[in-house]
Amino acid sequence: MQWVCMAGIVICHSQYAILQETLLADKSLKLNVSVILMFQNAIAILVSGVIILASGQPGGLTEAFTVNDLIVSSFNFCSMNFSNRAMKVVSYPFVILCKSAKIIPVILVGTLRGVYTPTYKQFAIAFFITVGLLIFNFGKMKSHEGELTGISLVIGSLLFDGMTQTQTDKQHKSSKRATAYPTMFTNNIFGLVVSSLIYMYDVQTKGDDTHLRLIGDGSLLVRCVAIGVSGCFGQVFVFFTVSLFDCYFLTIITTTRKFFTVVYSNYMFGHNFNNIQWFGASIVMACTIAELFG
Repeated sequence: MQWVCMAGIVICHSQYAILQETLLADKSLKLNVSVILMFQNAIAILVSGVIILASGQPGGLTEAFTVNDLIVSSFNFCSMNFSNRAMKVVSYPFVILCKSAKIIPVILVGTLRGVYTPTYKQFAIAFFITVGLLIFNFGKMKSHEGELTGISLVIGSLLFDGMTQTQTDKQHKSSKRATAYPTMFTNNIFGLVVSSLIYMYDVQTKGDDTHLRLIGDGSLLVRCVAIGVSGCFGQVFVFFTVSLFDCYFLTIITTTRKFFTVVYSNYMFGHNFNNIQWFGASIVMACTIAELFG
């Protein structure tokens, strides 16, 4: 079952990342990130709602609305928004380089909050996956990267990653729910409401016209919907993993997924890897296999 979780997350979230990268990298479009997130939120609300109702969970959709679910939702919203807005300031490879260290704040925050009690082996795997990804992605860094705003946004995203993952585990274990999909449902309702409010503010104060341009450009609208669909089904596999395992294992998968995304991105755009990058990739794969089969 581990491989089903990993394959689903890698395929869906890699496609999501590539679509997102190609859209946000085009600075001339000046698209509002909140609008892009709203597509994903709306689709994910529908899909997670269907899953909850089809599974016959006690309480149905109302089971999702608890204080702890809202706490998870606020952390998750901040993490996603910080990283998405960082990509508008610095390059995608720079964000990926920094987010390669995601597993470290998850373990540290989880340990401090008493959610996880990692073994020495798990600490070692987390450390070497991070090192491998840093080695692999460092070659893609541009020498001029370093805008303070972009760096601050990525660091903030990492901290909220640690809070999101540990709070999700804490909530799922304490609620004793059959699945974690009520949390997915709440996350996306919260995200849709807050993103809508942020966008309405931008329309009123900055004259943002992203919604008008999407209505007038069918191909651009389709691209945003495609991002929403791939991101939604990535979430389906993420919460399936949380239901069966925990967020430590999920973080191993999602962190390793970034390696596959960069490989796919480079293949799509015809770039080659050097020996140092292959060395970093080997470390990542060896540690992932050790965690999956160890």
